[in-house]
Amino acid sequence: MNSMSGNVEAVVPQAPAAHVPQRSGHNASGDSARAAQGRRRAIWTTASVLAAGAVGLAALPACGAGQGGNSYCATVARVVVAGIRIIVGRGPFAIAITPDGTTAYAAGVFDGTVTPIRLATGIPGTPITVARGPTAIAITPDGKTAYVASLSEDPARRYVPRPGVVTPIRLATGIPGTPITVGKFPSSIAITPDGTTAYVASYFDSTVTPIRLATGIPGTPITVARGPAAIAITPDGHTAYVTSILTVTSGIFIPRPGEVTPIRLATGTPGRPIQVGRVPSAIAITPDGATAWVTGQDDGTITPIRLATGTPGTPVTVGSNPAAIAITPDGATAYVADFAEGAVTPVRLAAGTPRTPIKVPLGPRAIAITPDGKTAYVATWLVAPSLRSLPTAPPGMVTPICLPSSK
Repeated sequence: MNSMSGNVEAVVPQAPAAHVPQRSGHNASGDSARAAQGRRRAIWTTASVLAAGAVGLAALPACGAGQGGNSYCATVARVVVAGIRIIVGRGPFAIAITPDGTTAYAAGVFDGTVTPIRLATGIPGTPITVARGPTAIAITPDGKTAYVASLSEDPARRYVPRPGVVTPIRLATGIPGTPITVGKFPSSIAITPDGTTAYVASYFDSTVTPIRLATGIPGTPITVARGPAAIAITPDGHTAYVTSILTVTSGIFIPRPGEVTPIRLATGTPGRPIQVGRVPSAIAITPDGATAWVTGQDDGTITPIRLATGTPGTPVTVGSNPAAIAITPDGATAYVADFAEGAVTPVRLAAGTPRTPIKVPLGPRAIAITPDGKTAYVATWLVAPSLRSLPTAPPGMVTPICLPSSK
């Protein structure tokens, strides 16, 4: 294996062929134009705004053991030959890692579960049942509780907007608590750095609902631009940034440039929206709080926003369908998951330079990086990005990627 300095090199498990439904019964040339649109639009149509026997990686050494972290990647390469992989619930739509870096939790949107994964071994635990259609998960800074936002509806069927819920899970026991009612189609959740409040974006209500975590009582919803899809909070806890798709329709989905709305959390007051790329489905803020990076899922870009001024910078092209983004703890690199292309693209943030994409199993929809910055975990659906495949989606997969040092 070559040195991992310079270009990003990572070895990841590939999806077993038997688990990936193949398209059939269509003319290939006739499908080409439709496929190009489908890859970009499937996840945010009205029918599913979502399509916006477990075996673990036993006894893997921690990423970074040995020279350049290569021993981890070499171990992964060996177990791939044996068909080892981390299997989780159907349609893993979100993933979060505990602050101590010991456990990841993957939310399966099609089976209403949250699967814990012990990262030292890669072995998934017993899935925790939550409300139907979990779309987002956030963990408190003390690592004691996860909060899971759910649709309260089966997303693989015709979706009828109704109030969603947020379910607290006591992580020490894996026991879910009493669900908290929020807006229609909760699409994202973020928790303040002091752990006192969660903010939940609801797509069909165009609102952000604060929840006082000590009591579990939701506050007055904050109105934002139409179709809020993702939310992130600055490290100082002063401001939330909410991406909006600006399209809520029961008919044909027509993408347009999206917006990011800043919310002053002390007052719950939204500020002036900032224009970004089409279908801004994900947002991440650098650890220094200086810049937000927003995916444009329909135009294949990520857009930087200088938060001190609210000014968007030059978009960086990263693929055809960037659905998720995570930034390393040192703020040097973003990793962008492309749902349609089955790849994760590293981007050097100082220069805005994309590197060689890392191939992962089909349909990566969420990504999280360990607090030590050594490993990324990518949640993949293992199905093609089309609405036809959703009702029969197989169990999803979480793929570890050994990250090179940014130093």
